[in-house]
Amino acid sequence: MQEELQTIVSSYQDLQKESNKAISTREKLEAQLRENEAVLAELKLIKDGNKVFKIVGPVLIDQELDEAKTTISKRLEFINKEIKRAEGVIKTVQKKQQDTAAKKQQQGSQK
Repeated sequence: MQEELQTIVSSYQDLQKESNKAISTREKLEAQLRENEAVLAELKLIKDGNKVFKIVGPVLIDQELDEAKTTISKRLEFINKEIKRAEGVIKTVQKKQQDTAAKKQQQGSQK
């Protein structure tokens, strides 16, 4: 009985770590989303014909304005999909945590 309870507690702790990792991932993605939205807003303010550069390693490379806008738009789509995926992982882990907590309470009340 004690071993089973210990296994449940250990499982809950593992789920907590997984949840924290998924939440951290989502927070990083949301920061990237805000940053890329700001970049796209700035790109929309640039007039056609002005030069746009991107950093590749230690070098600035000339890039077409439309190409830069397209790249950022695609990156925003990707980040949004990753945020949704991370939220799905968080929901799944939280459901498992609830189930594990219920098992723990059930085991504790059977003592």
